[in-house]
Amino acid sequence: MSGGDSAPWPNVRLKWLSRIFAGGTPDSADPSLWLDGVATDGVPWVAIGDMSRRDVVMSTAKSVTVPAIESKNLPVGGPGTVLLAMYASVGEVSTLSVRATWNQALVGFAPDSGRLEGRFLAHALRAARPTLLSEVRSNTQDNLNASQVGATKIPIPPMAEQRAIADFLDEQTSRIDTLIGKQTQLIDTLRERRDAVITAATNPPDAKRVPLKRITRPITDGAHISPDTINGKHDFVSTRDIKNGSIDFDGSLKTSDESFAYMVQTGCRPSRGDILFAKDGTVGTTAVVLSDHPFVVASSLVIISVRPSRASSRFVEYALRAAPTRHQATAFMRGAGLPRISVANVGRLEISLPPLGAQEKIAAYLDQQTTRIDALIAKTEEHIGLARERRAALITAAVTGRIDVRTAWRAATVGA
Repeated sequence: MSGGDSAPWPNVRLKWLSRIFAGGTPDSADPSLWLDGVATDGVPWVAIGDMSRRDVVMSTAKSVTVPAIESKNLPVGGPGTVLLAMYASVGEVSTLSVRATWNQALVGFAPDSGRLEGRFLAHALRAARPTLLSEVRSNTQDNLNASQVGATKIPIPPMAEQRAIADFLDEQTSRIDTLIGKQTQLIDTLRERRDAVITAATNPPDAKRVPLKRITRPITDGAHISPDTINGKHDFVSTRDIKNGSIDFDGSLKTSDESFAYMVQTGCRPSRGDILFAKDGTVGTTAVVLSDHPFVVASSLVIISVRPSRASSRFVEYALRAAPTRHQATAFMRGAGLPRISVANVGRLEISLPPLGAQEKIAAYLDQQTTRIDALIAKTEEHIGLARERRAALITAAVTGRIDVRTAWRAATVGA
């Protein structure tokens, strides 16, 4: 058995250990080739979304017909087939628990049964993810190809050792995943609590409801032009830069002096105290502008300037996040691919409006409550991150022989 100071296992290219099959996508315009979900008369079709953060694929959003498989000569793998993502979530690994085919963003592996155990392969691919990601960077592209995957080397211990490692990692990662699942549920509960606190505080029973446009200056959206990013130095903020009620300037696009000046002139620069409201995609995401930092916004964001004599910006921002307002926004949304709400309909959103002094007290109370809840969420997310790091490190150590899994298993059993 490898481990400690013993001799290392040989590193072998995947293409010499397994047949590798790239997937494909049938004609999306032909409804006869597609079925919803896991249909009894079809074959599940795996996309990256079906395997994201899932070690096992048990169901898929879409299935394809037999003629669809024949039209593209798609591979079909049985339970135990290992899938690897080459696009987007590069290096994501899942194993099929059902007979299925997959799209061109994935490759499937049929291991040489005499040299490579499928479960060990799945763990070895997870350990190889840093190498795969470095291939993406070194080739300045957004994806891998099957040739690059086939050339990747993984350590190959004897088959008995592969099975022992797979058994150990299956058990240990299952424990870690259970912990992560509980922590994730806790985050969901905390977010629900935060939403409930906001909804209750911003909807006092004796407050009248008013349309947003009654308490604001004319509501506008951002630039309907693509920013000039050559020699860019001014922040151009879009919905992707609005996170947890704040604006991420570090990640925003940068636009040129000329482009920035034009967008300022056309009313795309928010001021301190303005509320940004996402009207495209993640509709309803909000943030209050808290400084005089100069920036302009994309058309995906609405600029809401509250009249100080009528309302508190902080209160209104919380009211926009409350459940009744979100439900109104959902009713106004249009568009299947990219949900959106018009500027005019943002102005029609009704919120409860207590007296100005009460608004300021409510906003101060919610600042305190949401800060406390957000701190708990952040701490829980940190625990999840550490658990995932431990999971990845354990997999790498086991598949490379840096730990003796039988000794480690005995220690884990005694510790439990």
